[in-house]
Amino acid sequence: MVSSNLLKVGDVLVMPYKPRHGQPKRYEATILEDGSLSLLDQVFGSPSYAALAGINDSGSVRKTVNGWTSWKTMDGRLLSELREAFLVLEPTQN
Repeated sequence: MVSSNLLKVGDVLVMPYKPRHGQPKRYEATILEDGSLSLLDQVFGSPSYAALAGINDSGSVRKTVNGWTSWKTMDGRLLSELREAFLVLEPTQN
């Protein structure tokens, strides 16, 4: 999606999360040159792994999460929406 300019290197994605018995938190992940996400001083190759790291950091014991629907751009667009746009723009490369 970076190559199609839907996202840019350095863009920040946000994920608010509140565990069942905990305090709400807001996580921010930065998009790196290879499309991976930097969060909590770690690099994740998928939005789901990055989201799960944030969720676990908040105190939750969840084992899975859909990162495409967890992360939003700073202007509120879901990562899944951008992915759909990417698939329409780049159908031969997917």
